[in-house]
Amino acid sequence: MTVTYDFLRLSIQIAYYVLVSLVIVLILARKREPEAALAWILAVIFLPMIGIILFFLAGVRKIPTRLKRKLYHRNEFNKKFSEQDILINPIFDSFHTPDVVRSSGPEFIPTQRWSALNIIADKLSDSRKRWGNSIELLADGEKAFDAIFTAIEAAKDHVHIEKFIFRYDQLGKRLVDLLIKKIKQNVEVRVLVDAFGSVFAWTLLARLRQAGGHAAVFMQLLPLFKRFTPNFRNHRKIVICDGSVGFFGGLNIGDEYLGHRKRLLSDWCDVHLKVAGPAVLDLQRIFAEDWDFATGEFLSEERYFRDIPAIGSAPIQIVSSGPDDDLNAIRSIYFSAMTHADQSLLVASPYLVPDLAIREALISAALRGVKVSILTQGLPPDYWLPHLASTFFWEDYLTAGIRIFLYQGGMMHAKFIVADNAWASVGSANIDNRSLALDFELVGLLDRRDEVEVIANWFEDKIKQSIEVDLEKLKKRSIFRRIAERGALLFAPLL
Repeated sequence: MTVTYDFLRLSIQIAYYVLVSLVIVLILARKREPEAALAWILAVIFLPMIGIILFFLAGVRKIPTRLKRKLYHRNEFNKKFSEQDILINPIFDSFHTPDVVRSSGPEFIPTQRWSALNIIADKLSDSRKRWGNSIELLADGEKAFDAIFTAIEAAKDHVHIEKFIFRYDQLGKRLVDLLIKKIKQNVEVRVLVDAFGSVFAWTLLARLRQAGGHAAVFMQLLPLFKRFTPNFRNHRKIVICDGSVGFFGGLNIGDEYLGHRKRLLSDWCDVHLKVAGPAVLDLQRIFAEDWDFATGEFLSEERYFRDIPAIGSAPIQIVSSGPDDDLNAIRSIYFSAMTHADQSLLVASPYLVPDLAIREALISAALRGVKVSILTQGLPPDYWLPHLASTFFWEDYLTAGIRIFLYQGGMMHAKFIVADNAWASVGSANIDNRSLALDFELVGLLDRRDEVEVIANWFEDKIKQSIEVDLEKLKKRSIFRRIAERGALLFAPLL
């Protein structure tokens, strides 16, 4: 009996070691980033079975076959847009040609240094820089939702909404009631929510469907073992009305996003953009791709992609990225902005767990004399794991001359970068591996000083409501805190 037991135990041990070895080989084969591979290998070795389970749940970046269908439709949309661009932007098609002199005045012409980012974005993105837009920064939750509700109320043909989180609280119910009202007015309504972020959204989806609206879930969680993954989430936040007015940024649907969290005695701090004009076509394209992926319905009718006349003078380029994007467009643009800056760099992100390249870009910018300031959430954070992983690198940042500010007014949820007060990116993407490699994100690129300075001023205003991290105090944190930070780093590839 003892021999049988010893043999069984030895067999189990050998099988486990073989499994660990095979998983390590798989990690080395699939992970291009050395630090990500090392983190997973350590997790597999020092967290018996748990590390293996976590890797197969969250670390295997196998793109579902259905996702590849988006590439075909993306090409179809690009053909349609290339024809429309001739009508919408006849003057600016040759923007990068030196001998073209545009008639819109010098206020439209970014410096040569920042026009280079337009070239990078053009090569990485399916959308182009579009002129003739009206752009408004919505930095107050109540005002932002007032503007969204007003636009929905005025819609005559269709309303498209895409959100990571859609809560069925007071704000969610108000929005659903308004959407049902519009459905009764023969306005088409489509709502797309992420299955992971809006896991309890069944009631609101059912109400919309019963009223005659269309509602869908991105990357459904069921059947559980076939599709579940915390990766490949749709983190975009989009509202489009009649294809001519759009909203995007950091605001989901939930009472806290109004700006007031009474139970927590703190405010929600976020930014959103309202765009009216030709750039809404790109928001519509992104929604159509995601909707097609979730439902199989290919929105290609002309009424969704009609020619939109210029109603303002602001330029903007809408850029999306996701795990189906091999070039990691938003990450590459962030990196380029950090390396291009030569005066100042303002970074706002509630979650700050960048990979090695982004960390080095921030540090090298500071070392060459760029004034780098980071605004992030204060204590206590909403999630301790990414906060601990983030603070591990704060000593390196501060030593290089980067200033870090912890917002004290509540939850700082804004996500943007401002470089040299001449260029900005605003959207849904955090400065972490999850946003820049694992999730579907969306940002708008701005390079006209009028819009960029509004965002920079918002940043400076929030700095006044923050406390600055002191290097000497940070060095005195306990050994237990340092151990916790190192432990949290094991999960950095997921954060």
